[in-house]
Amino acid sequence: MKNNQETWKFFVQVAFSTVVLTFSLYKLAVTDQQDSYQALYWGGVTGIMAWWMPNPGNGTSSVNSTQNGSQSDLIQPLPPATAKANGKPPMQPSVNVQALPHKTA
Repeated sequence: MKNNQETWKFFVQVAFSTVVLTFSLYKLAVTDQQDSYQALYWGGVTGIMAWWMPNPGNGTSSVNSTQNGSQSDLIQPLPPATAKANGKPPMQPSVNVQALPHKTA
């Protein structure tokens, strides 16, 4: 039963994607460059492309590998902030910023 539902879902997604892509690409091809709805059509194309692209987080990398340990082991805490970093005083603005005088009419 589950396999039949996923097959049905896949074909509905393909049909929906085909309709949106066909409409958007057709409108982009036949309308002039000054059409105010051009961004909407490009949004349809890129939205469908993004829907079908694989999730970049699904791949494996050296960070996710069991050889390197868990991600929480790789995160190092930062030292606490101090008033003087590396023996230098905190940065001060080099220009005294003042408000511009207000002109009245």
